Amino acid sequence: GEVRADVGGEKAKDEPSRVERFNIRLEIAGDLDAATKQCIVEDAETICTVSNTLRGAPALHATLG
Repeated sequence: GEVRADVGGEKAKDEPSRVERFNIRLEIAGDLDAATKQCIVEDAETICTVSNTLRGAPALHATLG
């Protein structure tokens, strides 16, 4: 099978300027039932480095180079 992800975002209407919401749509092709596909989605959220980082409010460090 194949897994495809489409990610978009919604910018916050108030300050400070930021992305307020990420919308993630996964398409899972293959001979899998709906329950198995849902488990894949849930597992993907748990193990994804990017989503885990965003949930943790990482520190930002800017330098002048």
